[in-house]
Amino acid sequence: MTDRTLPMPTKVADSFKNLGIPEDAYPDLSKVPERFHVAIRKHYELMVVTEDVNGQDYEPDFTNMEEEKCIPVFIVDADEEHKTGFGLSYYGYVSTYASTYVGARLLCKDDDTAEYIGETFREEIFEPYMLKGK
Repeated sequence: MTDRTLPMPTKVADSFKNLGIPEDAYPDLSKVPERFHVAIRKHYELMVVTEDVNGQDYEPDFTNMEEEKCIPVFIVDADEEHKTGFGLSYYGYVSTYASTYVGARLLCKDDDTAEYIGETFREEIFEPYMLKGK
């Protein structure tokens, strides 16, 4: 991760503050079935956090195959104690071909950034976003 003038976020509210977004500035979900509300809100929060941690000026260059483009990747591994299972499996990047695993809004500029976001926001964003019923 590069030098920052703002503190690194440890909660979603920190990223809202760092980017100057009001904490109540969520999309209107009044016409969306309630069962989708958590996932939509968490996706929005993930976009805000990713922009904050990457820096507002970060824009991936898809013509540059040498540039890292990373995402946090999780594995669901349930056991008796954790029936649903969830953990940061690894962070990865693709350098030899194009794919559409994740849009540019959620790409991290390097593996340290992907790991930071994945570990720091696992409980607050990723678990409720990716696991139905959380």
